[in-house]
Amino acid sequence: MNMATSFTLKRAQPDLMISNNHAELRTDIISGTPINGNDTWLLQSGLRAVRATSCLAEPIAGDTVLVAVESESIFVISILKRTLDTPITVSPPSGVGLNLKTKFFSLISERNIDFSSLTGINLSAPLGTIRTISENLLQTVQGSIVNIAKTMISNADDFQVNAKGSILSKAKTHVITADQDLFMDADRINMG
Repeated sequence: MNMATSFTLKRAQPDLMISNNHAELRTDIISGTPINGNDTWLLQSGLRAVRATSCLAEPIAGDTVLVAVESESIFVISILKRTLDTPITVSPPSGVGLNLKTKFFSLISERNIDFSSLTGINLSAPLGTIRTISENLLQTVQGSIVNIAKTMISNADDFQVNAKGSILSKAKTHVITADQDLFMDADRINMG
């Protein structure tokens, strides 16, 4: 059996009649920014609509949207078209959090990917591996860098360490080898 439901999309009218027993779908245009900073949007037809919970894309002025009119509530349920060449912001209504749960997840960008947080970013793979592959790796930290591992291996053509204060190295066995020359230069060298 082939069952299909069809909807007729209409341009919203200011004298909209609302039926209590079904939802009506209409197209409209966002006419400005959210009212009072919340998820209530003024539409070109003069109606006010709130963003549906499942509408994660944040509308901007000029967007053509699909509006559901149900009883006394009017919802923006989807953004159909954006005329401006601006990025889409994924933002749940009412400022609630967003969790993505799936078996696999890939984030691919042709240019940059920026992660930004005011308090913290956690990467965790307790049973796996975290790999970082890049042409260059730059880390800038205002506080401390702490590395804790069973084994640490660094391999480089050249390795340079500079410190304004002290460099401390302590081990049960400490081996320093050089294939050619070993230089030590100081005002005073203490050994033993």
